[in-house]
Amino acid sequence: MIVLSDRRTSAVRVFRENQVLSSAPWNGGFKENVGMIANHTVTTDFNCDVDQCRSYITDYVINPHRMPERSVIMLTAVPQQNMVYGYCDEYVPIACWVTAGISNAVSVGDPAMWNERQEAGTVNTVLLIEAELDPSALVNAFMLVTEAKVKAFYDLGIKSRESEEIATGTGTDCIVVASKKVRRDPFRFTGPHTVFGEKIGRMILGTIKSAIKKNIQSKNNSQLTSRSNKREGLPA
Repeated sequence: MIVLSDRRTSAVRVFRENQVLSSAPWNGGFKENVGMIANHTVTTDFNCDVDQCRSYITDYVINPHRMPERSVIMLTAVPQQNMVYGYCDEYVPIACWVTAGISNAVSVGDPAMWNERQEAGTVNTVLLIEAELDPSALVNAFMLVTEAKVKAFYDLGIKSRESEEIATGTGTDCIVVASKKVRRDPFRFTGPHTVFGEKIGRMILGTIKSAIKKNIQSKNNSQLTSRSNKREGLPA
């Protein structure tokens, strides 16, 4: 359940005893018993090194919202109102939240490009699993999110900005997978051959596709409004 949502930050409080695997810029990697998971919107010209990024998160996310420092935090240029939520309780209750920008789309193996030509665009995905997973199953679930994202880009025909290849994501994507902490009889495998893996894959795939489409439509509407205001002599 999202417990905090404003124009720039959305946050969810996870199970009291949890384990989280993520590529987040704040508290990424494998963590146990994190306080919250948050997704924060930065400006489209946001650019900073690692130390500046940590200072920014402290000043604009942690402190203003009184979040526990042991939280996992992602950054995106996608407006929070373009977030899409997915839920499935057909096997084990699972939920996800996705914001998806594609301006920075790349294909794995493309020539590396840095800030000079980099545009804002990030696919951030949070997957919450209301079950106990052992570490290998947690990694399985992380892999499924990645595979679902790649398939979403393929299905929608999104091309890399650096080549003519179909994109496999963007250069700044972030994934967070959280489950209950292992106490007894955990799931040991969540790969695509399992019913569990099927449910995760279908939910994530559909949610990422919807988030990409929603953000594209939002940007198109914003551009139309801007052009219309210019014709009317109003501020863009």
